[in-house]
Amino acid sequence: MLTGLSQEPYAPPGAALESEDARRVPLYTVNQIFAGAILGSPFAGSLFMARNYRATGRPDAARNALLLGSIATAALLSVGYVLPRVGSLRSLPLLASVVTRVIAQSEQGQQIEQQLAEGRRQRSWWQALGLSLGIALALILALFGLALLTPDR
Repeated sequence: MLTGLSQEPYAPPGAALESEDARRVPLYTVNQIFAGAILGSPFAGSLFMARNYRATGRPDAARNALLLGSIATAALLSVGYVLPRVGSLRSLPLLASVVTRVIAQSEQGQQIEQQLAEGRRQRSWWQALGLSLGIALALILALFGLALLTPDR
């Protein structure tokens, strides 16, 4: 008989939700997610959250995190490009980063802490910072290209 299959045809397969190989994948901490959101936009923070979701066997949540991070970053860039330079709007990216951290803490914080306490490794700070800065550079280059292609206001 095949493993993971039962005699009941309507029963779900009996597979573990998270394999040992998946548990070896390190996780980003909430502080790394926050740093990513500050340095590389909410997209970077959501990318780190998505990688955590994938490492813990939740691909649908990973997709949703990337989608929401992309929308938040596009909205921030649009607001920053269209609206005039107003002092109160300059804190909007920091506010978005704080919101990203709050979401990360509420969605993943307890699970990250528990799994790190059980011996799972955390991702390297160098990797988190490098990836965040790479995303920031890509966004700056994209905005620069967009500014060159649009007529003067």
